[in-house]
Amino acid sequence: MSSTPKADVVGVGLNATDTLIPVHHYPPAGSKVEFRSANVLPGGQVATAIFIYFGATAHLPQIQLNWPAALALSAASLALLLLCGPTLHRTTRFH
Repeated sequence: MSSTPKADVVGVGLNATDTLIPVHHYPPAGSKVEFRSANVLPGGQVATAIFIYFGATAHLPQIQLNWPAALALSAASLALLLLCGPTLHRTTRFH
């Protein structure tokens, strides 16, 4: 006897594609505008619902923080900012 495969979620319903066309400016009503590229991407209610489901049920592993290394890196960044910042300001006169 064969076993039935199991699934966490199955999407049934409307599925579509979204066509994204970048333009230089929003065209006035009833006019035309040229474009150079178009991207066809998955979309629709089912695709969006599946994406939200996976995002809501995702499990992340615990990340252990190495506090001494994090503090040393933060201190080194602050020291470099304090040492190099005035020199950079004098050189570039950035306001």
